[in-house]
Amino acid sequence: QEYVDRMIRALKPTVEALEAKDLLKYAYVYGFDENPPSCEPQVRKLFGAIKSSFPTLRTAAVLNWDPMPVDLPMDVWIIQYQVAN
Repeated sequence: QEYVDRMIRALKPTVEALEAKDLLKYAYVYGFDENPPSCEPQVRKLFGAIKSSFPTLRTAAVLNWDPMPVDLPMDVWIIQYQVAN
């Protein structure tokens, strides 16, 4: 939880500055680059905290999971191009 709290504190000034300039709509937090499905609890914890603290800040990750949980607190799901047919 300490890591999550630290990340929220680190994001806050940037989110506030972007909101003040009406730029938050262009921002996102990227994380979990090709992590295995065993990292699902961490994705839920960190991205869930981000969405709870900053509801309009988008989250994005590369997760090559099959099947993909549809209820992750993630706005942008990036897959490897090899996976797309």
